Amino acid sequence: MLIHRVVGLLTSLCLIVSVYAAASTTVLFAPGETMPRVGFPPVRPGKAELAEYDGRKAIRCSWDAKESEWYEFSFQGTYTLPDIYVGEIVVELWQPADCKAEAFNLRLADRDGETTQFTMLLDRAQSGWQSYSFELDTAKKMPGSWGKEDTLNKHFDLPIRVAGVSIRFADKESAGEIGLGAVRLKSILAQPSVELITGTPIHILRPGDEAQLALAISNPGLGVLPISGRYVISDAWQATLHDQPFSLPLPAGRSVSLPLPVPTKRGVYYVDITLNDSRQELSRRVSYSYMTPAGPTTEQPRGFLFGVQSHSWRYPVADQKLEAQAMALCGAKIRRCSSTWAQIQPKADDERNFAVFGDLLAIYEQQGLDSQVCFLNYPSWARDPNWQPANPDYANRFGSRGVAMLDLKHYGDFVHAFMTQFRHRVTYVESWNEPDLLSFANFSVEDYIAIMKVFYESVKKASPEARVLTGGYTALKLPYPERSSHPDHMALSMAEAKGFYEIHAFHGHGSHARYIPQIIGLRELHRQLGLDIPWWANETAVSAINIGELAQAETLFKKLLFSWAQGAMGYNWYDLRNDGYDPKENEHNFGLITKDFYPKQAYAAYNALVTLYREAQYLREYTAPEGMQAYLFQAANGDYLIPTWCIDFKGEERLLTLSGINGSVHAVDIFGNETAIASDQGLAFVVAGKAPTTIRVSGQQQQPELVSNIITAPQDISVHPRRDGTFALSLHNPTAGPLQATVSVRSDNGYAITPAELAVDIAAGTTRQIDFSAPAAAAAPAAQAAAPAAAPAPPQAEITVALGEKLRQQFSVPLRYLTVIGKDLPEQPTFVLKDSAQLHSTVVNEPGSSHLFWKGPADLSAAIRLACKDGILTAQVGVTDDKHSQPFTGRDAWKGDNVQLAIATPGQDGMWEIGLTRLADGQSEVTAWAAFKGVDMAAALAQIILTTTRDDERTTTTYTVAMPLAALGIDAAAARQGIAINVLINDNDEGSRESFLVIAPGLGRGDNNSSRYPVICCE
Repeated sequence: MLIHRVVGLLTSLCLIVSVYAAASTTVLFAPGETMPRVGFPPVRPGKAELAEYDGRKAIRCSWDAKESEWYEFSFQGTYTLPDIYVGEIVVELWQPADCKAEAFNLRLADRDGETTQFTMLLDRAQSGWQSYSFELDTAKKMPGSWGKEDTLNKHFDLPIRVAGVSIRFADKESAGEIGLGAVRLKSILAQPSVELITGTPIHILRPGDEAQLALAISNPGLGVLPISGRYVISDAWQATLHDQPFSLPLPAGRSVSLPLPVPTKRGVYYVDITLNDSRQELSRRVSYSYMTPAGPTTEQPRGFLFGVQSHSWRYPVADQKLEAQAMALCGAKIRRCSSTWAQIQPKADDERNFAVFGDLLAIYEQQGLDSQVCFLNYPSWARDPNWQPANPDYANRFGSRGVAMLDLKHYGDFVHAFMTQFRHRVTYVESWNEPDLLSFANFSVEDYIAIMKVFYESVKKASPEARVLTGGYTALKLPYPERSSHPDHMALSMAEAKGFYEIHAFHGHGSHARYIPQIIGLRELHRQLGLDIPWWANETAVSAINIGELAQAETLFKKLLFSWAQGAMGYNWYDLRNDGYDPKENEHNFGLITKDFYPKQAYAAYNALVTLYREAQYLREYTAPEGMQAYLFQAANGDYLIPTWCIDFKGEERLLTLSGINGSVHAVDIFGNETAIASDQGLAFVVAGKAPTTIRVSGQQQQPELVSNIITAPQDISVHPRRDGTFALSLHNPTAGPLQATVSVRSDNGYAITPAELAVDIAAGTTRQIDFSAPAAAAAPAAQAAAPAAAPAPPQAEITVALGEKLRQQFSVPLRYLTVIGKDLPEQPTFVLKDSAQLHSTVVNEPGSSHLFWKGPADLSAAIRLACKDGILTAQVGVTDDKHSQPFTGRDAWKGDNVQLAIATPGQDGMWEIGLTRLADGQSEVTAWAAFKGVDMAAALAQIILTTTRDDERTTTTYTVAMPLAALGIDAAAARQGIAINVLINDNDEGSRESFLVIAPGLGRGDNNSSRYPVICCE
């Protein structure tokens, strides 16, 4: 079980035990001055409104039993219970004298959204205010539950929240009402609670406040808790820094404070706590960010706009204030938010209550933030009565019809009134959210064009100085008609509504590699349409699901700076706070901070970006090595900033050289930690690639240059099992005089490269090539048992180059061992596909598609076994796939569940790309998209034999293929020398490819390139 609620609050450098002022009763919900947000199912109409009964505030729950079998609504705010073992929940209800209900049910939901309800039978002989209660024992199973199928375990996975209510009718024919008052929790047996103390509620540790850093463990219950456990501290790179056991008795109402060691570097640190209180073992992970906050600042935003999306309107005021504080502290100046029309005017005849938005706006203004407002969240009464879905089948496939078209008159009136009310307080306004996506706009592109025009005219009439954005488009193109109402929605709507927007808003969620071609396409669209307007990446990010928090932070760094370099006026990360606690739910893992206000690595990275790049100027793009990007900015203080990174998640180390250096050089990581870099004769060496880096050059006016020919090294070093190989290192001397270079090479696994060390003289302006011998070796000496199936980190050749007396740099080049395959299929797989680093998602990154995101090896994985005998290359691909779906055939088979096999050899022009498919009718099919130049593709395919089987119970599909090498154009000598091979597994669960796993880059994204493929040799 997880500890989640935070109680807290003692800090000290030594362990302290002190009185803990905890109340035995907690108010979970109480009606206040404003109506909480609730939602009714469309099939169960009812009303909920603020009222007073006998001088006490309540929610009037009213119904007509003829219209619905029972009454129910869900709370759309968050009312979370403290973590308890056992407690009593008390519900205050007002009953009329002729009570038409027989039972009131309080619904509770856990961390994963699994929902249950507790029934309280009403005493109908009583009237007025009554108290009802039930016991909650979180160790017992739920009395029944519903929710997402894969989360239904009937266990209370903490935290628990009040999810809603339902009412069972006694009178099935009449109208009735009940007043809902306060809901309270009386703690009977509480869990120990844990809080990380840093001095801020967002868990930021400022330099200078290190003495406050402590772990507070509290006992809010009524009895002594014998506590034992341990805490483990790790950093962003998963290195364990501290491991401390502890044991102590914790009296009732007491708290202990355990001081934590002081961090040495900026960034996010994790504290994993395990507690045993004699009842059960509890565990929790908390985190803090060691950083100097980049905000808040009072000045108006200038230059590039740093923004963050938030959903503060969903939460209580206390949470709203914390969110505003969190956003300001990391340096954001723009909050993207909803206009909250549905809350401002829930009913058509209601007077507009602009305080709903204005009060929240003021909270952010107090933190120095401006708001960029999106007009989407409209009330149901404003729907167009004549609306027809653009895709009527959408509801059948995704359980929701998507957002309907609204009445343009109501829309225009509200936009005008809103902008009149908030003129001079709201500058940037957006007509819709993701209008090209059916889940947000299940209406025609023509309807959206009409929205754009009405929106622009309504805004400008009320606030001429406001800046009008298009709706934030989801992607350059979307699958039609499955996901969008038009195949070229963005291009068509922007062309037809030209003149009715001033800023192009674009999203493009997902990885940086997928983002690049979309932004290139966006800029091309501007050229085609003759648009001379800015664009804004006003909601884009990637979820930490599958890739982890570090890769999420690195993606923020890449996408923000790339957007800026491509002409964007700003960047809004989506979003501030995780939407929930489920580590497998895509929408629960987008935040910069967790649901309970602990920083993630992206939060520290955002803060460092603002600190370094605020009010900087973009200058130009460098020509970077293949697979990398590098740009030149100038900071507000005159320093030159050179951000550089590898495009893919897991980059490899590269050596970059800067020329034109007469100042000082530092490498700055994504959290702001700086490392000095030596320079000499105008040159500086920088190792980059494994992680995004900013190279900061200070104290000079001349722009530094990025040069690629000073040191040229291979991307990897091939090690053949039977023959010696060679590789070359090139050194260039760009100076006016001679240089002496020393080079040393050693391998971290003991593999011997010769020469191990040498010195060479390089004349001015010349290049010297140094050849090295890579002797034959059967397998990596340090990892033979594990490689390659377990995919360990490859062994490295550590190369040190010194040019002259001051320039010295070490960098790594991976050793790529060729795999020898035997005559029979091996027991252990030759290759395994099951890691998130091998995954490429093609799903549209939006809430309606969250169920399609990869959930782990049980969702999709593969074991590949290879053998070569009598000139036949055999591959057995055992795929684990929870659902086999293949509606396609032939060259379209890649769109369904399918295996793609790529083969290349040094002596052939081109490569083979072969498809292995189990068709919908159970037949096996082999196809090909490419072949060696001069090889008869049809004749070769005719000789390939494929058998497939499917086991639905074990959710496995097995593909076994026998391929005559001669038919493919590969002779015996080439097979012994080495065959480059790659395997890709496509996954389709709902009509189109949603993701694929691939062994190596260079297949599946239109970038076919065998240089990174593993190489096999036949015995």
